[in-house]
Amino acid sequence: MIQEYENILRSIISNVLGTNDDTVFKISSERIEKWKEKREEEKKKFDGILTEARIIFYSDFYDLGNIISKNWGSFKSIFNDKKRFDVLFSEMETFRNTISHGRQLLPYQEQIVKGIIGDLKTKLVTYHNRNMGADDYFIKILKVSDSLGSIWDNTMLPIGLFTKKTLRVGDSIEILIEAYDPKGREITYRVRWGNIDQKGLINNFTIVINKSMIGKTSNLRIEVSTKETDYENSDTTYLRYIVLP
Repeated sequence: MIQEYENILRSIISNVLGTNDDTVFKISSERIEKWKEKREEEKKKFDGILTEARIIFYSDFYDLGNIISKNWGSFKSIFNDKKRFDVLFSEMETFRNTISHGRQLLPYQEQIVKGIIGDLKTKLVTYHNRNMGADDYFIKILKVSDSLGSIWDNTMLPIGLFTKKTLRVGDSIEILIEAYDPKGREITYRVRWGNIDQKGLINNFTIVINKSMIGKTSNLRIEVSTKETDYENSDTTYLRYIVLP
C-alpha cells in the first residue's frame, strides 16, 4: 500500500512538473544522478528492457516530499494545506519504515494508510477534473507495455503501435495496461487477440501465442471501460506483432 501512495505522488509530480530527464525538480543534481543510476541498473537487470522510462519513478520516498515542498506554489492548488500534507507524509514515512524493518502494521494503522491513499486519489481526480475539458469525462488508456520492451503511450497515434517484434506459436508475452478514469470509477481491462479474449479488474495479462494469431500484422486489441456510468465510457488501442507458426 505504501508503494501505491508513492506512485500516486509520482504521478502528481509528473502531471504538474513534467516527466523528462531535464524537468526542474529543484533538488540537487546528485539526487538526479542517483535516479539515473537506478534506472540504468533496472535496464540491465531486465536485459535492456525498460518498462518505465520516467525518471521520477526511480526517486526515493523522501525525494517526493522534498520536491513538493520546494515547488509548493505549483502543488498548493492540489494539496491546499501544507501543514496537513506534511503531517500525512510524515505518517506514511513512519509506516514505511515499520514495514522496511520487517514489522507488520497493526489493523488500525492499515486503515489509516488506506484513508490517506483514498484522500490522495481524490485530490488527483479533482486536479484532473479541474484542468480538463468536456472530453475528459471519459476514460483514457495512458500507456501499454509488453515484456519485450514495446511501449505505447497516449502521446502517440491513437491507432496504436506496430512493435516490429516477432513471436512464434507457443511463446508467451505479458501485457501491462495503465489507464485513468477522471471520475475515479472502477476500470475493467480487456485484451483480445485471435481467439483469446481476457478481461478483469487486474491491469496485467499473460498471453500464450496460438495459431489463431499467425500473421504478418497480428493485432492485439487493448480495451478499458467502466460500468458505473450512464454513457459509453471506453477507450481502445492496438499493439501489432509479426506472428510466425
